[in-house]
Amino acid sequence: MLYGKSVKLEGVSFGNPSLPRIRDFQALIANHANCIGAWRLDGADAIVYDADGAIQSFANWKAGGLPLVAAGGTPARLVDNTISGGKAARFTAATEYRLTGYALDLGKAYTMVAVFKPDTYGSIMNVCGDILEADMTKTAGIFSRKNNAASAAAFFEATDTVYQNVASESVFQPVIARHDASAKVNYLNIPGTGSTNKTSPGTAAGTVTFKLSDLSRFPFLGLLDFVALFDINTAADAALQAALADYVAMRARPA
Repeated sequence: MLYGKSVKLEGVSFGNPSLPRIRDFQALIANHANCIGAWRLDGADAIVYDADGAIQSFANWKAGGLPLVAAGGTPARLVDNTISGGKAARFTAATEYRLTGYALDLGKAYTMVAVFKPDTYGSIMNVCGDILEADMTKTAGIFSRKNNAASAAAFFEATDTVYQNVASESVFQPVIARHDASAKVNYLNIPGTGSTNKTSPGTAAGTVTFKLSDLSRFPFLGLLDFVALFDINTAADAALQAALADYVAMRARPA
């Protein structure tokens, strides 16, 4: 029988660049100092249901953050996500969920994020954000719609619309919309697909309520997987921006 010798190494570490990096996305994204809220609409966080199984509120992924609460219409329901796995919230009729207790200041920098799949791109749908019907200049939101004949995600802010065409209508779209208050530029990015930007001549001002869908103006019909809101242009924080792009792309990618 052969016996070997054991060797103890102190102060030595080994690294394998081929191993995956494990990142705490909750810490990097949801608990970032400038994150107002991040909501996973797949049942991973607490959901409040009514007696019929309709969703009344989505808990915030951010520790101590405010929930998104149903404000009328036909509530969403949790369904099997046959596209990328797990569950997702299905919106089937006009409804809206509101972030009550926080006023989104459109005169300052902000970022909206959504991972969604509309039932059709043929109708304009408000995914998240708000449309103040009495004064459209007090409007900011991510929309699904057509860009001429092409299916696209859009970021509408005040009187300016930025489009990014989608690669496929049959998959979830991970969309990051950023407003730079200093440069007066709006940015729209679909990680893995493309980015676009445009100056905002009619920059919005005033405060609005952050919503999912909308009861009266362009309700969203389809599947929603994730939304988030930040009170900065997330490009100002390179680590946050990189983590956010990776995370939403991961959520949208089929399992």
